[in-house]
Amino acid sequence: MGLGLSDEFVILGKGISGSLELYEGLEGSRLFITLQIGDLVIFPKLHRAFRNTHNAQNVLHSAIVFSIISVFVTIEREQRAPRILKLKQLNEAKSKLSDGKPHLVAT
Repeated sequence: MGLGLSDEFVILGKGISGSLELYEGLEGSRLFITLQIGDLVIFPKLHRAFRNTHNAQNVLHSAIVFSIISVFVTIEREQRAPRILKLKQLNEAKSKLSDGKPHLVAT
């Protein structure tokens, strides 16, 4: 695992049916049984843990916090493409200016 966790702390839900609640599956029930207050749970992809937003809110019992986090994830995803495009344009402009010839820069 990329996080350096030993296998005893990693639960993989391979072959899980999307029709089951997280805690109804074998690995999901193992997760809920072993969780203690203060434990951190990481889902690399939310769709692997929940069937939909409503299901996630029911499982997490924290609709407001989950909704806020979801909004930030959506905003980040939507802003990523324009930032990458702007960075590519800046890099292209820099490479054109670094050809060793003097250039006039308008301000």
